[in-house]
Amino acid sequence: MNIENVTQKYSGYLSKISKAYQTGEIKNYTTLTLSLLVVAFFAFFAIRPTLITIASLNREIKDQKIVAEKLEDKIQDLAEAQKEYLILKPKLYLIDEALPQSSQVSLFLGQIEVLALEKNLELVSVQVGQVTVKGKEVSLSKKEGISSGFPVKLSLSGSYENLKEFLKELENQRRATILKELVLVAKKDKALSEVSLRTEIEVFYLPTKDKT
Repeated sequence: MNIENVTQKYSGYLSKISKAYQTGEIKNYTTLTLSLLVVAFFAFFAIRPTLITIASLNREIKDQKIVAEKLEDKIQDLAEAQKEYLILKPKLYLIDEALPQSSQVSLFLGQIEVLALEKNLELVSVQVGQVTVKGKEVSLSKKEGISSGFPVKLSLSGSYENLKEFLKELENQRRATILKELVLVAKKDKALSEVSLRTEIEVFYLPTKDKT
């Protein structure tokens, strides 16, 4: 293909395009396209804030749904806890008896004396901390922690069976205690009819402010 033919061919194309533009066909398409682009451009920036707001509201709705579901779970848990509390409420006094808010040394020692009398035992001595007492309140130093305790050392004398019953009853008391030491000594020529008992007990309580 020579240059003259190519030139003539593209000259024909240009001539046709020039005639089409002059007739208004291309001019109309160009104007329409530009108009659509302008409208789309401004519409995008006009609608964009609304779209952002809608997206934000959707996120908030989802978050509120999650919060509402969690609150519903919490409400159900509280309802279950309330039921359990109402069931246990009549027995809550047992906690106070097991862990009173004050040491109540005199009360505990009184219970020991009564128990020893019931089991026909001689209460030889009672020692609370470093002070030897018998049925009297003593001053106790506070200990750091959730609960506090004080040691009680007992010395009793009586038959083996009675001492065994005494320890059994002591263990069944509601007051929270730990038996830390236990020594049984049978007297000569007395077999098990007369036995000495030495024991140390840790007695607990749950102190609150302004109480010992």
